[in-house]
Amino acid sequence: MKKVPQFLAMCVVMLFLVPSTTHAQLGTLKRRLEKKIVDKMLGEDESDTNAPAESSENTSTTKGKKLTPPSVTDNLSNALTALEASQYANARYDIKEATRGVELEIGYQILEAMPTQVSGLAYEADEDGVVSTGIGFVGLVISRTYQKGSRQITATVGNNSALGAYGMMLSGNYATNDDNQKSVTVQGNRGTLFFDGGNEYRLGIPFAQSSAFVLECDGFGDEAEVMAAMEAFQLSTFEALLMDKTSNATANQDANRYLKTAQTEYNGKKLDNTRVALQQALAEVDKIIGQQILEMLPAALGDLQAVTTQDSHTSAGFTGIYIQRIYESADKSERIEVNLMNDSPLLAGVTTFLASPLIAVAAGNKVIKVDGYKGMYEKEEGSDPLAINISIPSNQTLLTLNFTKVSETNANTYAQQIPVGDIFALIK
Repeated sequence: MKKVPQFLAMCVVMLFLVPSTTHAQLGTLKRRLEKKIVDKMLGEDESDTNAPAESSENTSTTKGKKLTPPSVTDNLSNALTALEASQYANARYDIKEATRGVELEIGYQILEAMPTQVSGLAYEADEDGVVSTGIGFVGLVISRTYQKGSRQITATVGNNSALGAYGMMLSGNYATNDDNQKSVTVQGNRGTLFFDGGNEYRLGIPFAQSSAFVLECDGFGDEAEVMAAMEAFQLSTFEALLMDKTSNATANQDANRYLKTAQTEYNGKKLDNTRVALQQALAEVDKIIGQQILEMLPAALGDLQAVTTQDSHTSAGFTGIYIQRIYESADKSERIEVNLMNDSPLLAGVTTFLASPLIAVAAGNKVIKVDGYKGMYEKEEGSDPLAINISIPSNQTLLTLNFTKVSETNANTYAQQIPVGDIFALIK
C-alpha cells in the first residue's frame, strides 16, 4: 500500500479545493462573529467563568497599527547587492520581499477603490485584508466585508492565485441549468451566480488576465438584490490597477537587468510592470541556484550513473524552484530520482509526519537522518520492483529521493552521499 504518495496526492487535491475551503472558512468566521454579537446582546461572557481574573498590569486601551509592507526600494537595492556578491539565496529572498511589497501596494489601492458602503451595509475597516506571498500558489488576495444586522457582504479580489483559477473555471461551461446556479454577465464580464437554497448567494466573475472577483451575500432576499450590490464595484477600476497596459520590454535579460528594470518601473509607479520584472528576475536567480545544486550532486551513486542529459531545473508558479536528477544502472533496472522543490505545497504534509512520530509510525513509516537532517523513510508495501522513498524538508524546501529496485542497504548508503546540508544552505 502506497501510503505517503497517496497522502501527498491528497494534499495536492486539497490545494485545488481552495475556493470552496475559503468559502467555508468565511462562513465559519461569519458564524463566530454572529455568535459574539448575540452573546453581547444577551450579556453573556464567552470566557470561562471559572478562569482566574486577568492581571490588571496591562490595562492600556491603545490599539496598535498594522505592520507596514516591505520596502520595495530597499529590497531591490539589497537584491542587486546580493547578486553582485553571488549571494543568490539572499537575492532570491529580497526579490520575493520586493514582489510582496509591490503586491501589497496594489492590494491597498484596490481596497481604496472599493466602496465604503454597499446596499446600506457599511464596511468593517478592521476586517479589510490583503494577502501576498510574493510569488506562489496564494498570489494576491484582497477582501472587504460589509455588515448591517443579519445582512453581510464579502467582496474578494484574487490575482495570480487559486481564486483566479477558480474564476477561470467559472467562465467556462461549468454552470448548470438548475435553480441554484446560473450564468450571468456583469459589466461586460461573464460569471456565475450560486444560491445555497436559503439566503446566501455567491457571484464569481473572472476578469483581467488572471484575476477573479467573488461577491458573497448573506441574508439577501433574491438575486436582484445581489446584482444591485454588485454594481457598487467597478471591475474596470480593479483591472486598471492590476494590469499596466504598456509593455516593459524586458525579454531576454539577466537577473541584474530585470532588477534595474523593476527599479525604473517602480519609480514610475507602474506597479504591475514592476511585479513582472521582479518575477522574471526571480526566475533567472532560480536558474542559477538550480544549476549550482545540480553541480553539487555526485556524478554517480554506487554503480548508478547520473543521466545528466535529463537534468532539469525550472522556476514556475507555486512549486518555486524545481530540480531533478536521475541515476540509472547500466541495464537501467535500478533507478534513483533526486527531486527538490522550493515553496512546495507538499511540504506541510511531510513536516506533519516528522513533527508527529505517532502519525509516522501509524502510517508504517520511520524517521531517519541524512547529513544531520531528519527525513521520512517509506518502503512501499507490496511494490514490485522494490520502491523506497525518503523525504527531507528544511524551511520551505522539500528534497525527495525515490529509489526503484535498490536494496534498503544501498538506499541508505546512497542517501548519505547527497550533500543535503550544502544544498539547503544554498537555497535557504
